[in-house]
Amino acid sequence: MGTGAWTTRALVGAVCGLAWACALRAYMAGLAGFGSTFSWSGTFFAILAPGVLVGAMLGLASALSPRRRATLRWIAASPMLFAVFAFLLPGLLISLVTTGIGGGAIGVPVAGIAGGYALAGRRRWLRVITGVLAVLMIAGVIATVPTVADESLAVPRGAWLATLVATLLVVLMLASAIPFRALSRGDGRVQGSESQVGGDSVVVEAAVATDAVASSAGSGTPEPNGLGSTSG
Repeated sequence: MGTGAWTTRALVGAVCGLAWACALRAYMAGLAGFGSTFSWSGTFFAILAPGVLVGAMLGLASALSPRRRATLRWIAASPMLFAVFAFLLPGLLISLVTTGIGGGAIGVPVAGIAGGYALAGRRRWLRVITGVLAVLMIAGVIATVPTVADESLAVPRGAWLATLVATLLVVLMLASAIPFRALSRGDGRVQGSESQVGGDSVVVEAAVATDAVASSAGSGTPEPNGLGSTSG
């Protein structure tokens, strides 16, 4: 694909990432209730900005060739930018270490990457492990609704919050699968090329052996009779 396709897909990804991050902030506001506050640093810098960047990179991954393996691997880890931007805020890292508050900044991107690999990774056993982890993470964020917001899942507001955060994680996992899918396609092509090369080598060796036998038979060279003389 050309540069135009890369730019288009990156821009579409950036818009989708921004919308996703806004929806995540809406979930956080619903979880905190009237205690939720908005700020340029906490809302726009720590949540919306990484949403734009991650969305742009995942959109770009859909246009990249599987041969760009190094770039795709970095893009596969791009959801961790949510954690990087969050921990650039003053005091959040200390709060995480001392009280555990802020763990979602790590949990959400890890869940996205785990789910992405489970959907499109290459190693089957690792896909099973990351798939189990992704399901547990979804269940964990749903559990924040009754434990943190004190909203029952049986009431409309609690059910809405649970549905919102669960579907947000699923969407992040689907988007995070894009670079892993490209990497898996690249591995398949490499293995296919190696198999083709191996098959061609066998065919060539067989052809050489056949030519050698035919040449020997056509030359009429006398064979030894075992007594040091040739048969007449």
